Amino acid sequence: MICKNCGVDNKEHALFCSGCGQKLKNICPNCNYENEEGSKFCIKCGTRLDETSKKTKTKNVNSSINTNNVLNLITKILKITSFSLCLILILLTIGASFTNILS
Repeated sequence: MICKNCGVDNKEHALFCSGCGQKLKNICPNCNYENEEGSKFCIKCGTRLDETSKKTKTKNVNSSINTNNVLNLITKILKITSFSLCLILILLTIGASFTNILS
């Protein structure tokens, strides 16, 4: 069960969050009814409750993968930019040396 307070994924029948100590509530994603801990289905609308933690977990994994992809892309761009600037400085230094020699 995912803690609504801190987002930690707790064991299925936990009463309190292992991350922040908050009492875990089994809230229906369909009707927002607060069910008893350990309930598999919402007693108000019948929606299956244990699937919400699976969906949230998958969503969190996908968002962290997307974040890693963005960070990797930024790192590659910075490396290429740094290399290009160094190469330009080296070429300018070599060009200045040749003009001094020819003068």
